[in-house]
Amino acid sequence: MEGRSSGIGLKSDSGTEEFRSFGCTASRSDSVGGLGDIEFWAVALSWSALNNDLHVNFCGGIYAPTGAFHNNRLANQGLGYWTFEPGVMVSYLSQKNGFEFSTYIGYDINTENTATDYLSGQQFSSRIFGSPSTRASSRHSLETWHSSPAALCDFGS
Repeated sequence: MEGRSSGIGLKSDSGTEEFRSFGCTASRSDSVGGLGDIEFWAVALSWSALNNDLHVNFCGGIYAPTGAFHNNRLANQGLGYWTFEPGVMVSYLSQKNGFEFSTYIGYDINTENTATDYLSGQQFSSRIFGSPSTRASSRHSLETWHSSPAALCDFGS
């Protein structure tokens, strides 16, 4: 491999969560606003090769239950449990023609929600995307890789 880098990252969502439920005889709705769970990456390692066209990124994300969660609400800003998400992303970003092909594979390991005594299932996720993008957007993607390897592990759950 030609080059490698590492980094850490931190993210928190904010906004309004809204939920509506319509049953046969009743309906309920709820909304809440504020900060969501904080996500940070304890590990983010990136390698590049093929004249910086090929990139491999390993990351270890952690979602901390910092957003408000109440078990009697329909809408919550947080999930009420920790999630550990190891993942790997491989991208080919051609500097010659701007073509991009990327894939991400991640695995979420959830802990028990202590407010509900419920253990959410574990989740495997994968994403594949490509683009015959312009040379300028390919250059921007390459700069993102080098300035913040963790940024490309931020795919949400």
